[in-house]
Amino acid sequence: MSNHTPYGDMTSLNQAWETDLSAFGQISPPTNGDGFFNIDDDAAYINAAYGKDFIQWYHGELVTHGKSMLNLAIQAFDQAFDDIPLGIKIPGVHWTAGGYDPPNAANNMPRSAEVCAGIIGADFKPNIQQNGCAPGYSQSMQMLSDLKKSSGLNHSGFPTQLTWYDDPGEFTLRCDPQYDEQLYLQRQITCYVQNPDAQLDAHKVFEQTNFWNTDGILTALTRVEYGQNGQTTRAFKWRGASAGNAARGTGGIGFDEYYREYDQGRLVYQEEMDFDGTGIPIRFRVDDYGNGIFEHVYTATIETDDAGRLTSVIWLDCNSLPKWQSKFAYGADGLPAMAGDYAWNGSAFALHRTINSRWYANPVNGPSGGLKISFESDQDGNPISDYESIAWAASLRIRHFYKSPDQKICKISEMLETVNLPE
Repeated sequence: MSNHTPYGDMTSLNQAWETDLSAFGQISPPTNGDGFFNIDDDAAYINAAYGKDFIQWYHGELVTHGKSMLNLAIQAFDQAFDDIPLGIKIPGVHWTAGGYDPPNAANNMPRSAEVCAGIIGADFKPNIQQNGCAPGYSQSMQMLSDLKKSSGLNHSGFPTQLTWYDDPGEFTLRCDPQYDEQLYLQRQITCYVQNPDAQLDAHKVFEQTNFWNTDGILTALTRVEYGQNGQTTRAFKWRGASAGNAARGTGGIGFDEYYREYDQGRLVYQEEMDFDGTGIPIRFRVDDYGNGIFEHVYTATIETDDAGRLTSVIWLDCNSLPKWQSKFAYGADGLPAMAGDYAWNGSAFALHRTINSRWYANPVNGPSGGLKISFESDQDGNPISDYESIAWAASLRIRHFYKSPDQKICKISEMLETVNLPE
């Protein structure tokens, strides 16, 4: 045990353990097994501070080792093993070895096998018949919980809280979603980088509200982001322009109806866009200083294909000179596949960047709908920035995040439950 005790000095340790040690280095494991595990002895294991401290330390070392091994396994078992869930096995034979039966004075070494194996902590209860086997396993269960995001469900089974922890088990992020229980789609979400359960003024990162039509297509969303001081740093509203060209649970081509930046709570920059009655953009203006004076105003020239889908938006300045263009291409399924941004160089439009979109349908046509993943790409659709790919089966969805095709950032495995949409 060395100095891995809850005591900061030898005086405190000796008082608690009723010992006369002079240095932490003199601490040793029990040397008399039969005597240590005699529950009828007031100085034996869970009856004494030394016994409890030793059992807790011993168990803690096993839990720490187990967590390290699981983290290594999570990193190692990817690629071909992605679809295989990882788990641990707790040796169940120990659960029936050593129950305590005080009325019959039977077994004065209850649960000693589990203690020797290190699989229970000092909070175990010796009387299995009365308390069951669960007490003592809380630290192991917490370790497993800390390895993955935890969630809470409301009365209808919708997640109401998602919390992430880092490898040491420290809080990193919490998101509180709300759902439209008729559409089975997320209506609102608030995220924090400080635990709101532990801190009343926890730092809120952002709030987002989603607006869906009756077919489950995203028609608009609003988002507000916050700085360390709790003041707004950015706010925008996105508006869909192609509700007919999107998968359920997603949005298609769209534009920002407004975009605003703030410094110390003061508006310092803003953009606004006007739309026609069908959601197609017609005018765009920019206020460089956030003072309400829009120094730049642009009008849109629109092109569509034979199916009525938006294929091009050219923005003209106040002198009717072209400034930039957005082009859109669609896949065989009719969903947006690629968007190109072009800047006018004085004589022609030159490609600035290309955004590639990949759509993933829910394999069981479940309530959450599909997913749309967008990333910057070359003209052939190959990623040139961080991107994501998804492997989606009926009961398991695995999301892979990459910096490049040969450099994976992380993966997230989500166990899924099939829920049928109401007729």
